Amino acid sequence: MAPGHLSQIDHWHTSDPPDIYFTRDYFDVSASLEPDFAESVLLQWQDDNGVVYLPLLLRTISDEPYFDATNAYGHGGPWLDGEPNLSAFRGYLDDWARQRGVVSSFIQFHPLLENGPAFASVLGAQKVGQTIAWNLNTDDLVGQMAANHRRNWRKADRAGVEARLLPNPSNSENFRFLYEISMQRLGVKSFYWFPEAYWSGLQNKLRDRSLQVDAVYQGRTVASVWCLLGRDYMHFHLNGATDEGRDLRGTFIAHVAAAEWGRDQGYKLAHLGGGSDESLLNFKQRFDPSSARRDFYTAKIIHDQTVFSRLSQGLSETRFFPPWRAPV
Repeated sequence: MAPGHLSQIDHWHTSDPPDIYFTRDYFDVSASLEPDFAESVLLQWQDDNGVVYLPLLLRTISDEPYFDATNAYGHGGPWLDGEPNLSAFRGYLDDWARQRGVVSSFIQFHPLLENGPAFASVLGAQKVGQTIAWNLNTDDLVGQMAANHRRNWRKADRAGVEARLLPNPSNSENFRFLYEISMQRLGVKSFYWFPEAYWSGLQNKLRDRSLQVDAVYQGRTVASVWCLLGRDYMHFHLNGATDEGRDLRGTFIAHVAAAEWGRDQGYKLAHLGGGSDESLLNFKQRFDPSSARRDFYTAKIIHDQTVFSRLSQGLSETRFFPPWRAPV
């Protein structure tokens, strides 16, 4: 076997990412969420048996000539073509990182690709949770739902809530208003109050890979979902609703209409995402109770132990990795 080779791809369009979360446009939009963003890179490791692709977002470390790396917001990590030697890939990845000044990497593996276990012994990938996927391969998406979800959808339908489909949405302002109402109601941490650049990026860079579905009641938009469209999957990326929309169960109208649109466009699977607790996971799974949950893996990788230990010295123990990324 010839030795493998790791290189940095300058033009991401020469690769064939399996989903939107791996694309350069999505990385560009997600960069706006990182105040210490430095650059995005796409690494390619190749040997005789296959290829590993790994897109990374590099962040500067305050007052240090070093970086740490992660994936774009959501899910990412590596994707594979063939069966490359993953142990050899890890060695070359560490060499590249040390030469580039990258001290550590935090990776959230894409749960629909299900390649986290393959990197368990190589990158230390560990299962940390589960996410929910909605099987769209049915003529009756409402009938497929759990009984309480069907009741909620029918309540909204009888009340006169209607779906408005907006493929390639040209303006994110109305959706943002509903999203931020929901974030305020939930009292979420500051990260989820996205900056103007993120909304502009969704509207401009990702417009042709987005679907907005509004739930409309008596002329008022009371709930909405924003879906991202990949090659094989559609993703329920963000959603929001007014108090009135919650009372009317408008979210169910928007979700079902989005799923029906995706099915009609040929998507077989919609990703509803994970949850911070079991109740949220259960809520999402009730859209498709028969589909098994997908395991969610992350990896905490230290490329330079000496520098990592020095930078971590004196910092409080935290669940965040690296520890200097814990929110203040």
